[in-house]
Amino acid sequence: LNSDLSISLDPGNDWELHFKAQPVRTDLNLYLADTGMLRVDGTLHRAALLGEMPLKLKVDWSGVPLGQLSRLTLGHDIDWRGGLDVESEVSGTANLAKINAQLKIAGLHRSEFSAAHPLDVAASCRALFRKEARSLDEVSCASPVGDGGLRLTGDVQEVQTQPQANLKLEIHRVPAAAVLSGLHSGSEVAANLLQPT
Repeated sequence: LNSDLSISLDPGNDWELHFKAQPVRTDLNLYLADTGMLRVDGTLHRAALLGEMPLKLKVDWSGVPLGQLSRLTLGHDIDWRGGLDVESEVSGTANLAKINAQLKIAGLHRSEFSAAHPLDVAASCRALFRKEARSLDEVSCASPVGDGGLRLTGDVQEVQTQPQANLKLEIHRVPAAAVLSGLHSGSEVAANLLQPT
């Protein structure tokens, strides 16, 4: 919804693309003010086949609540809260695209409680999208925590239908304070769940 699209042929024989819109699903009743704004800017070069067109795009999705994102992409709420901002670059072709992204989540917490100290998370991710296999290969996401951090690697198959993930999470030199903060958040969850109504 609220879309704005501009396509023009520049002197260098590239198509310039500028697009912004609010993502929606017609099969779900979503709070439309909470789906964020998606922007795509970049170039597409001519080719014999559409899937072979060289492309270079910048894709930004800002102001996305996690609850709405899960309903939009998965069809149901996975009960995490926080605000997501994504800045990414896509290069290659529509058949084989390299993706580099920066993700930021502000105020990450479960929906069952209101955290006194919600987490802010930042991660750098990269992956290869293969259209024919409908897969994200060579997925690698790194999130710094103090002098250490978290790393998620693997692949996701059938990303357009029924995603099947094969992922590994590595925790490296995460400071004890961060672990204690996580335990504190867990105790807040338990306290809120055990509160009498």
